[in-house]
Amino acid sequence: MAMHKMQQRQLPLVLIGAGLPILPALAGESKSYAERLFNFPDISPLDEPDAIKALQDPVQDVGELFDNDALHEIFYLTKGYPYFLQEWGYQVWNQALISLISLKVIKETSALVSKRLDDNFFRVRFDRLTPREKTYSSILI
Repeated sequence: MAMHKMQQRQLPLVLIGAGLPILPALAGESKSYAERLFNFPDISPLDEPDAIKALQDPVQDVGELFDNDALHEIFYLTKGYPYFLQEWGYQVWNQALISLISLKVIKETSALVSKRLDDNFFRVRFDRLTPREKTYSSILI
């Protein structure tokens, strides 16, 4: 409502936010006109050079490095999806004991990242399924 009032009065305000693809629907449920107040551009997966940059630059700033094979493996596992890149980067950073973050660390961290994604990212979606959909998806797994 505050954004709507600001727009009506033509006051200078910019709001930049980010969220999952369900955000426009949630905004519309909140207030029927809310989805018209904002632009909701889709953010697609990063290509490999950008994904590598997103992983490498923050650790490089503090004197650490990823092995090239490790970076390529993370890209292969995430397909450049930003949230997955963030989760991999976070978990690998916490698991690495020495400076060159290697492919070995990536493989050792895989189970932890998968569990966190299952418990946090995918759980919300799974919980929204009907009982029959849950049964079907359990068969697929």
